[in-house]
Amino acid sequence: MLRYLRTADGPVRLRELAEQVAAWEQETTVDQLNSSERQRVYISLYQSHLPKLDNHGIVDYDKDRGRVEATPLTAQLDAYLKPAREADSPDPWLRRYVGTAALCTLAVGAIATGLVPVSGLIGAGFVLASFAVVTGAYAWSAGVSRR
Repeated sequence: MLRYLRTADGPVRLRELAEQVAAWEQETTVDQLNSSERQRVYISLYQSHLPKLDNHGIVDYDKDRGRVEATPLTAQLDAYLKPAREADSPDPWLRRYVGTAALCTLAVGAIATGLVPVSGLIGAGFVLASFAVVTGAYAWSAGVSRR
């Protein structure tokens, strides 16, 4: 719901918002929704979610007119929302950490079996440096994306 409001140009109708959220929840299009799917989301937004978010200033909800609009506070929650294109895909940083762990496991195995003639201390340094680089890149990208 917040993602939809942030991309809207101005206020949106509650019905429009509820239909899009229901479509996302059902992994379908608005045209393919049945009335009970639409109604379930509409009622929960109308009775619960929107009044609470309005009370905290996160959205501007005009219950009488059936209009909802993002406020400046809405943007503060962006860090907690995955971008729409990534919502259903695996976290790319998880893949990077798994890849680093696999590479380090191979390197430690090669050192332990003698295939790579270096000391265990150098191998440990390689593992530490590998994870430090990935973690540093993650921290830098997270800091850049919040600006």
